[in-house]
Amino acid sequence: MANNTTGFVKEPRKKSNSEEIIEYRNIIMGELVKSKEIIKLFGLEDEEYPEDLIPYKYTYPHEYIPDTIKESGRWINFDISATIDSRNKVYRDLKIFFFILCHRDNSQYIENGRHYYWCDKAVCEIDNIFNETNLLGVGNTEFVSNNPYYPQNKFVGRLLTFEVKDFNRGKIYGR
Repeated sequence: MANNTTGFVKEPRKKSNSEEIIEYRNIIMGELVKSKEIIKLFGLEDEEYPEDLIPYKYTYPHEYIPDTIKESGRWINFDISATIDSRNKVYRDLKIFFFILCHRDNSQYIENGRHYYWCDKAVCEIDNIFNETNLLGVGNTEFVSNNPYYPQNKFVGRLLTFEVKDFNRGKIYGR
């Protein structure tokens, strides 16, 4: 290894065990912002570039809990967890959590004269985008659960969970 100016040996950079999480967040965000139904659910169908408006305003790549005093909107947020598969250390289990929420005064959604719960419509579209697809990991993303989600007193929602297998990159990258 070549010495740098500090006299320390510079090691080749190994890829982190969690490097793919960054890639997966970008894939998930990309799928959400290109969905015509998601764009419509956020009321952005008349915008010229709705895909530029959605990230970090309507969708966050982490759990986001709005300010109960100032905000009364609708959001689709998500996060990812990764754990080593205890039965086969070559793989890890990825879980994708979608936090679909809206202010309770903004929970009604009207489409073609019919009334819906906005969170249910959003859940259905997320399910259409991600369930049984090969967008992340190795194999198909599988539906795990759809549960009520109440992050704050004035907000209602759903917590949607998917699971997929992936290679344990640490074994590949020597970690």
